[in-house]
Amino acid sequence: MRALPASLLLAAVLLPGCGVARPAGWSETRARLAAARYPEPAAADAERGAPLRVDVVRDGGSLYLINREPRRLDGARLWLNQQWAGDLERVPIGPGAWIPLDRFINRHGEPFPRGRFLRPDLAKPLILAELVPAGSATLRPLTVIPED
Repeated sequence: MRALPASLLLAAVLLPGCGVARPAGWSETRARLAAARYPEPAAADAERGAPLRVDVVRDGGSLYLINREPRRLDGARLWLNQQWAGDLERVPIGPGAWIPLDRFINRHGEPFPRGRFLRPDLAKPLILAELVPAGSATLRPLTVIPED
């Protein structure tokens, strides 16, 4: 019986250290993403382009991008469900780009909703992913692979 209170105390001390480390400058990035507005296709400076050959796979709390284009996609902005924006530094050709979902921020400064331990109902499905290439206002749809 004495082991239970000791283990609870140990868990209370260790678990707060299990948070996700934020990159340097995260506060500024979060504020910039919260100020971003979805480029409405009806606006004069926005238009829809042809789909890019990039697959977006949601894996729990992360996105996995598979770039089937013949070039890297650097410095682009990725929009999820027309509400959450995230900046992509580099998407190499082929598989290999992992992005945590909490790096996508909506206009209220909130991260993309994902399920948590004992609260899987908080997860929001990923329906639509669109990319705005660097230096462009063109929305380019991506292929979203549904979760199993």
